[in-house]
Amino acid sequence: MEPIKLVDAAKFYNKLPHQIASWGWLEEQLSPEVLSEFAQKYRSAPPAPAPSSSAALIEASQCRAIFGRDITASQLADLNSCLELFDIDTPDRIRHFMAQIAHESGGLQFMSEIWGPTPAQAAYEGSRVLGNTEPGDGSRFRGAGVIQLTGRYNYGRFAKSVNDMRVMEGYKYVAERYPFTSAGFWWNENHMNRLVDSGASCRQVSERVNGRDPANGLKEREAYFDKAVKAIPQQASTTSAPESTVRGIAVNNPLPVPYFSQRDSDVSVQGKWQGQRMCFSSSCAMMLEFLKPNTLVGKNGDDQYLKKVFTYGDTVEASSQIQALESYGITARKVENANFSTIEQQIDRGIPVPCGFLHHGHVDAPTGTGHWLCVVGYTPTHVYVNDPFGEIDLVNGGYSDVSGKCLLYSRRNFGRRWMVLNDGTYAPGNGWLILAEHWN
Repeated sequence: MEPIKLVDAAKFYNKLPHQIASWGWLEEQLSPEVLSEFAQKYRSAPPAPAPSSSAALIEASQCRAIFGRDITASQLADLNSCLELFDIDTPDRIRHFMAQIAHESGGLQFMSEIWGPTPAQAAYEGSRVLGNTEPGDGSRFRGAGVIQLTGRYNYGRFAKSVNDMRVMEGYKYVAERYPFTSAGFWWNENHMNRLVDSGASCRQVSERVNGRDPANGLKEREAYFDKAVKAIPQQASTTSAPESTVRGIAVNNPLPVPYFSQRDSDVSVQGKWQGQRMCFSSSCAMMLEFLKPNTLVGKNGDDQYLKKVFTYGDTVEASSQIQALESYGITARKVENANFSTIEQQIDRGIPVPCGFLHHGHVDAPTGTGHWLCVVGYTPTHVYVNDPFGEIDLVNGGYSDVSGKCLLYSRRNFGRRWMVLNDGTYAPGNGWLILAEHWN
């Protein structure tokens, strides 16, 4: 039998009896010294997180104005890392996040759950919902961080997200090292940025956080939000970019590009439904319909375009897209060395930009065969996109929301998925896109 790499064995471990037995056998072959050294290396945490941008998103003085107490240097570093990693990076997003964590942590007093145990806490032990399968899990994986990450299952998912298996040591480690990042993980998982971007009130955000309306402590949450509004000024430059003029006509930013979802496709080829693989066509169809209105009829106009693409080849081939666009009177080409300046130039000309990126895996090591969306606008820190499959989790990869119209994606995280080499290595200036040059 061929040898197996241990990393592959760990990757495909599903707690099957033969797998458990094989790991037990391997452990018996190793000395205590080797196992101890392995444990030390395996549990070694990555370097302390720090924002990659030169300017922090929030300062200690602003935190004090909101929380009513000082924040430590390590907590401030984790807070800024959290805000950047999970794209909590506009004034409104930061204000709502700060208001909620201020209430949930008692003004930064409680970084872990006070343990009784109460009857409710005693129910943590053995809870299938929380994934607490081992004796002592209830206490070990009690609520930690400013929004109380709870349970072995959630700790495990968070550990993978930050690539730090020491998280599984339990609540003390999370409370000390990731008090805010653990909350940002929940915020991201629950699409809170999008809720805020929709113009939600503090009451609506509080309902999502607390699970009821009115939320427990709503007045206090609103009071913290008022403090956050005063401490964190609005900056117009973070939410809009200058209008430009094309042929004497003002070009809006973001562009009002019609949205096509690939999920509702009716097209089958040789008995195979094409909806799962037509992101490239749907993105180009959005650009086409914007540049030449009423060319594609109805909400399934991308299906009409897809059928045209298939007359030239397959939907995943750039050459087929280029020829299909040409048949509609649009001259375009594929570019593989683009950056955000390329996108800005196109948007300023009034042209949407289909872009290809990697949509699976963590943002620091993206994977997959690729996905396409249509960029419809930009700000100094973000791009607006129409994603035909829905809203991606830019941090962890994958999709969990089917609505993808005019989403605000950070340049930091989208760029690390877009400007990459074939192996997922971040390579600024290597973005793929379709560049429309002329149309009639």
